[in-house]
Amino acid sequence: MDAGSAALVRRIAELGRDDVELAGGKGANLGELVRGGFPVPPGFVLTTAAHRAFVTESGIGDRLLALAADPDIEAASARIRGLIESVALPERIAEEIAAAVAELGPGPFAVRSSATAEDLADASFAGQQDTYLNVRADDLSTAVQRCWASLWTARAMAY
Repeated sequence: MDAGSAALVRRIAELGRDDVELAGGKGANLGELVRGGFPVPPGFVLTTAAHRAFVTESGIGDRLLALAADPDIEAASARIRGLIESVALPERIAEEIAAAVAELGPGPFAVRSSATAEDLADASFAGQQDTYLNVRADDLSTAVQRCWASLWTARAMAY
């Protein structure tokens, strides 16, 4: 399934252990907790398809890869993060976020990473990406882009 037809947003309650490639480890595990009857606040996950759509539709993919090749990790990180934060979120992603927010209410929200490579047998990305707490609904798009940009911190790139 390509980024154009894949689900961009999924409710946490719809996710489970088989959804790591779609929702990352944290998203999939939160879904498992909901299925197990644990008290998990309602929420949603922007899927890996949403991230791919962002990179593709914003046209930053080639520039991002070129910047990542810079051996000066600090400089590369700063430029990549600036690039990700400088482009507009594609309208269809913004619309799906707005629809999910309308379902949940005004927030506040937490915006956290849920990497597909988290907690592997030979690596753990815990604490590598930024988290944004108490985010207002009208600030979600900015927080999402900052969270995506944090995939490219110098510390994450070096790791």
